[in-house]
Amino acid sequence: MKAKYFLGIICIMSSSICWGQTPAWINNAGREKSFPVAFYYTGFAEDALSPNANPAQVNDKVRKTAQSYLAESIQTSLKSSDAYRIRQTQDKDFIKIVSEYNSCVETYSNITITGMQTEVYSEKDKIYAFAFIEKDKIVKYCAFQISESLQNARILLNLDGKNSKQKIEAIRICRDTIPALLAKVWYYQDMISIVNSNAGENLLQRQLSNSIKENLRSMLDQTVSVYVSCEGEYGDRIFNDVKAGLTNNGCTIENSKSKADFSLYIQTSNLRATSKVGNLLFYKADILVEMTDVKTGDIYTFHPEGKEADLTPERAIQRLFERASSEIIEEIVPYVRIN
Repeated sequence: MKAKYFLGIICIMSSSICWGQTPAWINNAGREKSFPVAFYYTGFAEDALSPNANPAQVNDKVRKTAQSYLAESIQTSLKSSDAYRIRQTQDKDFIKIVSEYNSCVETYSNITITGMQTEVYSEKDKIYAFAFIEKDKIVKYCAFQISESLQNARILLNLDGKNSKQKIEAIRICRDTIPALLAKVWYYQDMISIVNSNAGENLLQRQLSNSIKENLRSMLDQTVSVYVSCEGEYGDRIFNDVKAGLTNNGCTIENSKSKADFSLYIQTSNLRATSKVGNLLFYKADILVEMTDVKTGDIYTFHPEGKEADLTPERAIQRLFERASSEIIEEIVPYVRIN
């Protein structure tokens, strides 16, 4: 379950159409005087209004183009900044955050800006549009987004009061969601830095961001040792697949139960054919899994879904135990990370 976050800036815009007197923003000098770059981001667009054109459609096109130019100017500034380049060189061992951050930056063409205003002016054969926003409004909005993202990440990482099954689900959500939240924090921090170089980075927010990142890294990277034993028919198939899966997920296989952090016991029994549908043969097995915390003696028990189908008995049985092995890994790896 992967939560998706739109990492742009939510749109709350106002538009107006100018009539009568030509607005000052029609020419570059007027724009620079009334909307100085030190305090505003702007976007300007114009298009010819031919005799056969639909004025409303041209109006809408020019207005959206001006807004897009404004948003793109912000993102272009970000991608050319030192902050952006630094992001590309850090946390290479946690590449998912960098990837999420880059995805966020690339969404500039879809971004709309909180507080953006757009004015449109029509002449006989041409339509002009001008979008603008105060930089201070962007900084305030980004600061709010940073605070909210950090708070959401802290809530997700809080496993207090949860039982083992709830913790397993919670850590899965953390693994899928927190990298995107931290990328969002990076994004808005860098937006603030390029919009207002004097704003600086909030020290507390940076500390929280680093703390959350390290907590998640600890969840993902900690090394635990597991002793694996298996009994029952075809148990050797699950035994080898599970050991390989644990190793691939950063666990160490321990040959002595007393020296391991966890003891994983798997029992398979009662393998049988259950039905036939067309050419498909259905097989089922009873599978018991017990994970014991060697230090505390706590035992976590569950039963993978031991059933599958294929065209031959051998292939159906093979698929059954491959599926069971995958389910065991998916269940056990989060468990050993949170205990």
